[in-house]
Amino acid sequence: MPTPVGLKDVGLSLAHSLWEGDVVRLVERTLLARCRVPVAMAVTLLLVSTVPVTAQDAPRVSVLAGIGNAFGWIGGQVEAYVAQGRVSGFAGLGFMPNVLNHEGDGIAGAVGIRGFTPGNRHRGLLEISLSALSNTVSSTFGSDVVEKSRSYGPGVAIGYQFIANTGFTILVSGGVGLDDEGLDPEGSRLQPTAGIGIGYSVR
Repeated sequence: MPTPVGLKDVGLSLAHSLWEGDVVRLVERTLLARCRVPVAMAVTLLLVSTVPVTAQDAPRVSVLAGIGNAFGWIGGQVEAYVAQGRVSGFAGLGFMPNVLNHEGDGIAGAVGIRGFTPGNRHRGLLEISLSALSNTVSSTFGSDVVEKSRSYGPGVAIGYQFIANTGFTILVSGGVGLDDEGLDPEGSRLQPTAGIGIGYSVR
């Protein structure tokens, strides 16, 4: 005579079957679906981060227009790169106004080297330069300038460079320079330096 089966037994059997079958497969599919995208992103980032900067990706020449010590105050700058774009030399030429006496206005230049962090687009930089730090008129007689000079000095700065895939380039920097012949002729003094430029880079 068959043993009677109660509703409780049927429920337990059904639950056990679902747990071992459909529910397990559903959980597996859900976990795989949720993990697939993050895992793929992590693998992609890992692969991209291990790709070295090649000579084709590195910049060769940059031409910028800007404001600051490295641009001759208001002017332009040409920069050439070596060591796969990690080291560069630059020269700037521009117009340096004298805000106190326009008779002291004139041409100013700058030269220097830069070292860059790794990267193709976003890069930090360290700059060592020689640039015009101050502009003074020593003495005047009426409207005639007796003597005028621009004080040059060494400087160091840190900054940031962005080079888009199209070649569009932005450079900003800030630091300090040593002015030996500025408004304080009796001793050396530190002058703040800064610069911002926009231009184009050739890879």
